[in-house]
Amino acid sequence: MGSIRRAPRTGRWEARYRDPAGRQRTKTFPTKSDAKAHLSAVETDVMRGLYVDPAGGRVTFEEWASHVESTRVNRRATTRARDARLMRTRVLPTFGEVHLGAVDRVDVRSWVAGLEAAGLAPSTVRKCYQLAAHVFEEAVESGLIPVSPCRRVPLPTDERVEPVLLTPAHVDAIADAIAPRYRALVLAAAYSGLRWGELAGLRVARVDFLRRRIDVAEVLVEVDGAEVGFGPPKTGKSRGLVGFPAFLADVLSAHIATYPDPDRGRGLVFTSDDGTPLRRGNFRQRVWRPAVREAGAPDRARFHDLRHATASWLIDAGANPLEVAERLRHTRVTTTLATYGHLFPGTDERLDELLETAFQNVPRASVGTRNAISRGADVVQALPERR
Repeated sequence: MGSIRRAPRTGRWEARYRDPAGRQRTKTFPTKSDAKAHLSAVETDVMRGLYVDPAGGRVTFEEWASHVESTRVNRRATTRARDARLMRTRVLPTFGEVHLGAVDRVDVRSWVAGLEAAGLAPSTVRKCYQLAAHVFEEAVESGLIPVSPCRRVPLPTDERVEPVLLTPAHVDAIADAIAPRYRALVLAAAYSGLRWGELAGLRVARVDFLRRRIDVAEVLVEVDGAEVGFGPPKTGKSRGLVGFPAFLADVLSAHIATYPDPDRGRGLVFTSDDGTPLRRGNFRQRVWRPAVREAGAPDRARFHDLRHATASWLIDAGANPLEVAERLRHTRVTTTLATYGHLFPGTDERLDELLETAFQNVPRASVGTRNAISRGADVVQALPERR
């Protein structure tokens, strides 16, 4: 594969070989044995598919990140905008001008710790890390660096924020307190479980009043609070028909008659005061927050908590996890259980009874076990009653 020769001018030993791409490579060493060892190592790496371009590590992180970004597909516009913002503000200031091969695991750990110390939410820190890790992983796959520095890096725990569980009384109070134009929007969110983007992008033509079904086929998308457009639902599972109760059919039909979309070609069910598509930030600050305060609902309640309300009411009424998952269009029922598992009634008691039955069904308990149970029962009976 290669050869070794002594350079006539310097007297140093040259290891010469062609890399997997066919390019001629030369590296010099003070001794012949060093040159032979290097050539042998290169041959082994090529045979194992582990060869790394010696010049690859000298590519800057920003140069390679730009290339990687240009090759990524199947991302929503909002996801692309978020990733670009985090890359620009949180990743490139640290790694942008650094050569790929000059970054080690300690550098990455120090950077992650700095993000956490700056007060970023755990989920934001994790997303920044994922963006950097993807760039380094692609560099490994392309043979620019031997290993990624994003290995075994401790990340902050992504703690789940407990949803505010609004009662039907809370929702009624918010619907009464909010501007009349948005009353139907609040009720539709709470009694259908649709997400904000699904409601903001809902067209009249997609509401079947006879069968009481909403066809979730597209959502309103905001990119960095500037551009507004329409895109596909959040996941493949999100696409589909969602039912709604009879009273909501009357509420929606009255709303459409009172507040028609001035843009007939667009035909949105819900629009802002000036007839344009709703914007989440404006709605939250100017409409939602004042209504929540006036209604006396929990102050930290978000619009998305209306979707949580749908789930909690269904659970309280006796719906099982699969039914709730289907209504909310979760991709997996485990998502439903992770969010609302503590709301399903009687779960702990039922499991305790199963374990009790398992113990009682043992054919013959030892004398020592029976005596211990008897003594324990006596102790429990003697304890003072808790108030």
